[in-house]
Amino acid sequence: MRDWPVSVMEPLRVLLVREQPLRKGENGKLIPDEAAKPGWVAVCLEHFVVADGETIPEVRLSFEATLLAEILHALQAKQQPLADLKPAPERYQALWQDAEPLANPISVRPPEGSTGPAVAGKTQVKAEVRIAA
Repeated sequence: MRDWPVSVMEPLRVLLVREQPLRKGENGKLIPDEAAKPGWVAVCLEHFVVADGETIPEVRLSFEATLLAEILHALQAKQQPLADLKPAPERYQALWQDAEPLANPISVRPPEGSTGPAVAGKTQVKAEVRIAA
């Protein structure tokens, strides 16, 4: 397993919004999936990582898995995790200030077998979570 870099340990902000789940459109951009019923969408504001789920616990788990996959994919490609991802669109950024903080942050731990200084200190990626009304 590749080294788990300290640089992905920056504090992240994740917004939970109730809306149509997203899917990739023909041009590769994320668009609302009109065939799916509305659910929860988790959006990382610093790096546009998105996950969805029908319930808050489900969307949290989905987001943790998606964020971990993004980090591991970059490490396997010998790239800096999350570095090539732009911030979330402004509409999500604007919702942050009025969103209600949730008690438990999202945390993603290095997978079993990871190495590096971040793992030695048992560091994990943490994200403050807020829910938009």
